[in-house]
Amino acid sequence: AAASPPTIDDTALRASLKGTLQQELARHFIYPLPARRRGWQGEVLLAFRLEADGRITDARVARSSGYGVLDRAALTALGKIKRIHSDTPYGIAMQLPVIYRLEG
Repeated sequence: AAASPPTIDDTALRASLKGTLQQELARHFIYPLPARRRGWQGEVLLAFRLEADGRITDARVARSSGYGVLDRAALTALGKIKRIHSDTPYGIAMQLPVIYRLEG
């Protein structure tokens, strides 16, 4: 009998990759001072492709926070992630929320 190819649990893989990406994004996260001073908050939904070699390509804002400065800061932070360890043998389309909330 021929061996069947290994299967990839797509849900678990995406969850793992999302966690790794969130950790990396946190390292580069900046809450722009003008936005903090004005009390601007919101969530930016980033869409991108994670290539098999761990590079992020085709990054864009899928849903705006309503504030261009927050949208640009989120994209800039994502752009600073050069490469992540990825166990996927193929490129994968992903989305990642970036939340801007003021405490207090």
